[in-house]
Amino acid sequence: MILVIFNRSFEEEDSLKEAYITRLMLIYGSKIYSQSFFADTVHYWRKRNEWNESYYVRMIESSQKLVNEDDDEPVNIVQIYQDLKMMRRVKNKSKEVIVMHQRAEIYFRKLIADAKEWFVNAVAVYNLEDFIPFNEKNDFVVLANDNFSEDSTNEDAIINFLKEMYTEESMEVKSLVLDELAEEFFTNNNILDELNEEEFPEFTSFELFEFPLIKQMNPNYIDFTKNDIQDELGAFNQQYNQVVNRLKLIPYSFQTIAEIKTTIVDSLTSAVKSVNNKLNDSLYLQQVRNRQAQDLQIKVMLGITSYKTLIEMLEMTDVVLPFVATGISDSLSKNIDINNTCVFIYHKLPASMEKDIEDEEEDLTNEIEK
Repeated sequence: MILVIFNRSFEEEDSLKEAYITRLMLIYGSKIYSQSFFADTVHYWRKRNEWNESYYVRMIESSQKLVNEDDDEPVNIVQIYQDLKMMRRVKNKSKEVIVMHQRAEIYFRKLIADAKEWFVNAVAVYNLEDFIPFNEKNDFVVLANDNFSEDSTNEDAIINFLKEMYTEESMEVKSLVLDELAEEFFTNNNILDELNEEEFPEFTSFELFEFPLIKQMNPNYIDFTKNDIQDELGAFNQQYNQVVNRLKLIPYSFQTIAEIKTTIVDSLTSAVKSVNNKLNDSLYLQQVRNRQAQDLQIKVMLGITSYKTLIEMLEMTDVVLPFVATGISDSLSKNIDINNTCVFIYHKLPASMEKDIEDEEEDLTNEIEK
């Protein structure tokens, strides 16, 4: 299964969560496409031997998190760099211009030093080295991060990915992956629960897999675990694809929820059970479980809603900008009824994990502020 994740958040807490989730996706997914600050961080760190001034400008422009500035106003690193390059080209400088140039160079070097320091600390907190081998062999693909054109945009990539995912039949199984905002945005109702018409939820769910929380990973063990469950995952992916193709013809409503439920339960229950049995028998995952509290389990969930409501959620949770949401809606409407049913994947993190994430986020902040 090809997994596609879009995350516009620049918060350390969200990046830490994404790091945990990505480790699991590397096991049950064949490839991950990601557009997020965390994914950019992995890619930039992998390319650290190629860092030059232009690269630093690109990184700092992508996130103010990389510079330790006390001012409320964001740092316009592009303008600063353009001005600096112009001063470098000036010949026969006056004393006043020489002083201005020296100050500009010092300030620019300080911003670069801040970015370097941020990355050094982030490597430890996010365990970035874990992800480099998967990025190198394109199992973990970071979208459009090498296009440094000032006119470039990743928004078309989002629209095209979602259009292809939901409207074009393919032998490759694809799924959109969202974070916990999916559950926070909707009332959480398991599709197996008794639902009533007056309070029919915009969102229902179905539990798929359960993984232990993996804080650090050995790439060889991840590959071994993935290979060990390939047959079971292959059977699940085949059934999942059939579910997607059936549901996109069925309106999402109280009148059709019984049909939706039957389609999901009849198609996925056996395959899900086989995958979970294999995950429980995994020697690597057993070792992970033995090193931590039993309640630190991450659940892989199937989210069920209409295309229209999904697009509204993507906009309201800032996963996509309003004009991108409009573009997605227009693009999908040409091929399908957006009131029909779609599915996506999200993850439920254990409540006890929040304290660990807060502690790690505080460690990163404290290191950077030293």
